[in-house]
Amino acid sequence: MPEDFPSPAPDNSSPRMRTTFGEVLPDGTTLELVTVGDKFMLLHWDGVRQLVQPFFDRDNIVYTPPRLDPSLAAAIRFPGPPVEYGNLGTLFDDLARVFEQWGFSREVGHCCGLFVLASWFSEFFFDPLTLIVNGPEMRQAAVLFAVLACLCRRSFRAAQFDRSLPFRVKPTLLVLAPDTSGRRSAFWRAANIRGVRVPSRTGTVDDLACTRVLFMNDQQAVASWGGEALHLSLFPYAQLRPPTEQEMTEIANEFQPKLLMFRLQQLVQTNRTSVPPETQKQFPKCEFSRQLMTLVRGEPDIIATITPLIEVQQRDFQEYQQRNPHRAVIEALWSPSHTDKEMSMKELTKRVNALLRSRNETIEFDLRDIGWKMRQLGLPRQRNRDGMFVQLSRDLRRQVHQLARNFGLKLPRFKDCSDCN
Repeated sequence: MPEDFPSPAPDNSSPRMRTTFGEVLPDGTTLELVTVGDKFMLLHWDGVRQLVQPFFDRDNIVYTPPRLDPSLAAAIRFPGPPVEYGNLGTLFDDLARVFEQWGFSREVGHCCGLFVLASWFSEFFFDPLTLIVNGPEMRQAAVLFAVLACLCRRSFRAAQFDRSLPFRVKPTLLVLAPDTSGRRSAFWRAANIRGVRVPSRTGTVDDLACTRVLFMNDQQAVASWGGEALHLSLFPYAQLRPPTEQEMTEIANEFQPKLLMFRLQQLVQTNRTSVPPETQKQFPKCEFSRQLMTLVRGEPDIIATITPLIEVQQRDFQEYQQRNPHRAVIEALWSPSHTDKEMSMKELTKRVNALLRSRNETIEFDLRDIGWKMRQLGLPRQRNRDGMFVQLSRDLRRQVHQLARNFGLKLPRFKDCSDCN
């Protein structure tokens, strides 16, 4: 039960008022926004005790809950005061079973259960986790989103991405029809990196980073996210019944206070950002995978369950990387840059397409496409009477070696090449 804390020492200066959606205070204690009945309250947690009250006064600062528009307050689920959840293994199994109860497979339940846990710790990730749900039927994705909305931290279901969404709440966005094509995809991916700010027309800057679930039925759009997101394929299900509002409320009331307690207990651990050595070795190039494993460290059963899911996604990402045309350009230039003086763009294009075909890529790039890839890589081209060509100079070879290192390519070394050695 909540307990009383000692009153702070008196301070004769006027207190500052601060509206908060929840934060970690300088002394390491935590404030969280919770609901009691139909009112917002602040929960203070010191690692052992909890105190729930309308405001919180500490170090001459009065922290108060925000005033939200009623429609926004109704659209986002905030938890009640935290309750004990037993152990993480049991909580994870119970989360997975919720999705199975609504007709989804066990694999979907495990993947979504892991994502639910991650949604309560967006600040642990360099860029808060994105879950890409791909499948042929939006309605089935909508049922999945309804279940996720009961469990994820501050879930908000939306039709599309938009700057006007309530990012200040630090929600978990569940977007059914995101427009993430072309430049918009690059924008939303960049905007989710911690510390990146986006200027607004009013002169302020916005923080758009938050945990997200995106539904896509375009395979090319799905592939464009590569290893930056957790992927879930939603195959057609014979019978999926959407939960009623009453059923959603019951699920949320059962689980969200437990998930809040899990969050609070983890926030006070000083080693949360340390990555176990075995995880560092297992996923050396995937930051979000390492952080997911860190989240469930000390739970071998959960780790054994989710490791195959993440490993499959990493293999898929590696295959996607191998079909990256920029990577193929570097590979096609590698050996000639050590042995030849120049290469025509026609020959380079031919070599790039041959490499990609050997990796099951069906797209055929033309001369202009490869020229653009060269430009994006910062590799120069020249023109002579026979057309465009690449001069394989010492400087270009050095650039190719640096790009190969940047892409993590393991290519054959040449004995007489100082850049190789």
